[in-house]
Amino acid sequence: MKLILRPVDTFTFRDHRDFNAGENTAGFSFPFPTPSTLYGALRSAYIYYHSDFDTFARGADKGVKEWMGTPSSYGRFQVLGTFIEHRGEVYLPVPMDMQIISNENKDTGEVNEYAVPLSLIKEKPKSSDEKSYRLIAKHDGKSSSAKGAYISLTNYKKLNFGEVEQAPVYRLNTWIVAEEKTGIFRDNFTRRTKESMFYQLLIYRFKNEKETTFTTYLSDAPSFEKVRFARVGRKGRPWIIETKDDNLSILTERYREKIEKEIRQSGIAKLMFLTPTFFENGTYPLIEGEQKLSISRDLELEVITIATDRPEVIGGFDIVKKRPKPRKNVISEGTVIYVKVPEDKVSLLIETAQLHILTDDRNREGYGLCTLTSGKINYEGVL
Repeated sequence: MKLILRPVDTFTFRDHRDFNAGENTAGFSFPFPTPSTLYGALRSAYIYYHSDFDTFARGADKGVKEWMGTPSSYGRFQVLGTFIEHRGEVYLPVPMDMQIISNENKDTGEVNEYAVPLSLIKEKPKSSDEKSYRLIAKHDGKSSSAKGAYISLTNYKKLNFGEVEQAPVYRLNTWIVAEEKTGIFRDNFTRRTKESMFYQLLIYRFKNEKETTFTTYLSDAPSFEKVRFARVGRKGRPWIIETKDDNLSILTERYREKIEKEIRQSGIAKLMFLTPTFFENGTYPLIEGEQKLSISRDLELEVITIATDRPEVIGGFDIVKKRPKPRKNVISEGTVIYVKVPEDKVSLLIETAQLHILTDDRNREGYGLCTLTSGKINYEGVL
């Protein structure tokens, strides 16, 4: 099941940094909600429609408790991830093992970006880091980071499963426009403004509200047919909820046999993260420590290299302790982990990780969603 989420007005999401009027003149915001933000909003919307928050806090409503848990525990409700949908096409984050190249149309001056897979090579370890496996670009010239780039679900499959050599990518500003908001602090007691309390904050809206939405895929969830609205983000702005009977499917039967055969031949697979994920000790143990990735209780594989970005910081508010949650580093969406796969583990890997939740924290909120494809060494020797 998926939920179409349509903001009624502008929207904005504050990052983890402090922002107090009079102390900071500018706040830091971003246009894409964190998994925790949308999980909390959907959870609250369901509770508000079917019960009340006092009953929820006491765990007195069995139906609500089964799905939404209690303030200190999860229920069955499971979010997979949230993405942009435009004109009926879902857009996913571009994997980090892609080179982003630009082509300019000489007639119009328009610049288009394309994702091209990097090549995995094995060479003699260099003294600087003693690593054998590297990802190198196929094209000379300037290129951009895959961070913040998005690709349609259709092209995501074609590119990662080897049907095309490159595919167009887009940035959030393709669908979302930013607007500067200037405000002034108001005293809650006197209801009057205070001097020297101006602040600025970026707020956002869709360029075309009819054609673009946020789309949240659910794994285990109750019916949201009658839950029509949620309050999301800063100021609890209203969002319209529309339910659709549709599932996220990436490694379909069309590709599964091909990918399994390629993994058996190369002995290498790639885990591609569609949403941010928590690793308790970050990526360091995967590249400098034991270099093992535990995918499930029965499946632990050797890591050979990683394509990722700098970790981001996630905050939040603890509704039990009534204070901000401890800040944590989160591994970026689009992160790709290359692993060695013994032949006797290939079928288990595909069955487990074709659409899998892999995270050390908040595993029901939409973190750690990943899928997989095959990998191969494109060159072996001395460059």
